[in-house]
Formats: sequence, structure tokens, C-alpha cells
Amino acid sequence: CVTPMRFTAEDIRRQLEASAPGIDAVPPADLGLQNLLASMATAAQNSLLEGCPIFIERLRTNPRLAQRIKEIMQHWSTESST
Repeated sequence: CVTPMRFTAEDIRRQLEASAPGIDAVPPADLGLQNLLASMATAAQNSLLEGCPIFIERLRTNPRLAQRIKEIMQHWSTESST
């Protein structure tokens, strides 16, 4: 029902180019930019989720449910080892 969103450095580069059409594309050989884009892609994958609209609506309308799921996930490794 919930999966991490998948981004690549190339996806982010294309999005940046599309959002600023007047700016020339940075050459792909720019190692610093490639590292920045790769870091952005990793951060996005670690923080953004794609979810079922019904599940998302239930989380939005029931903060206690969202809090309980958050607590379960934060203590996942300790609960599974007992």
C-alpha cells in the first residue's frame, strides 16, 4: 500500500532542466553536480512515499493512527527481537 518513490540523479537533472528552460544544461561530466544530484535522489527516496489514496486519507483524518504506525515503525527492530 505504501512504497518509496524512486528517483535517479538523471530524473532530478531532467526536472531541473524542465523547470528552468532558459538555463543551459550543465554538462554531464560535472562531477560535483552529479554528486549533488545523486545525494538529492537518495534523500528523496528516504523521505518520500507513494501510497494508496485511501490509506493516505485515513492517515490524514486519524492522527492517532498515523502516530501509532510511526511508533511501531520506530520500534520495529526492538519488537521483532523480543
